[in-house]
Amino acid sequence: MSTLKVDNIQHTNGTDAMTIDSDGSVQLKKYVTGSYAASSTWTPGANVVPSWALDVTMVFTEVSHITNGDQPGPQVYVGGSPAPTGSYNYVWWYMGNGAAINLSDYRTAGHTWLKAGGFTNPNNIFSGKITFSRTSTSSYIYAFDCSPGNKGYAYNHGWTGTVNLSGPISGLGWATDSSAGFNSGTARVFWS
Repeated sequence: MSTLKVDNIQHTNGTDAMTIDSDGSVQLKKYVTGSYAASSTWTPGANVVPSWALDVTMVFTEVSHITNGDQPGPQVYVGGSPAPTGSYNYVWWYMGNGAAINLSDYRTAGHTWLKAGGFTNPNNIFSGKITFSRTSTSSYIYAFDCSPGNKGYAYNHGWTGTVNLSGPISGLGWATDSSAGFNSGTARVFWS
């Protein structure tokens, strides 16, 4: 019997695919990170998620858009491009301190990203985690639920629903209405 001794296994394109630590633990590369100062779309990775992933998650902090009147929100990518119009079936909800819940029904709105309805002031600074999950490798309907924090205002809010796609999610990012985009934020996208 022979022994193969390696510290790192790479893909043919030179990127690390797996690292074996000195204690024998295996580290698979299953994430991508990004920091954004100014961009019309905010994409830690549009085409980085492998097709076998059943759960795709984005953790985001300090996401702030530039233009008053824009509605920022997470965006799903398929084959490296934004999911097409009509893919999202969701609701956006919010409530202030002791106030009633306000609900925006976007199930048939035709959006190309998850919009934070009514939260158009650039002083809204979002942080949180959103996971898109599918139930099998033969279906591309992903369920999601997200309740992000807002550093700028004391609100409880979030998105919940499904996104129905023609293929597996290839990446996640953020989008907004204008080309001015965003002026801050960091994110990590990972999958399992």
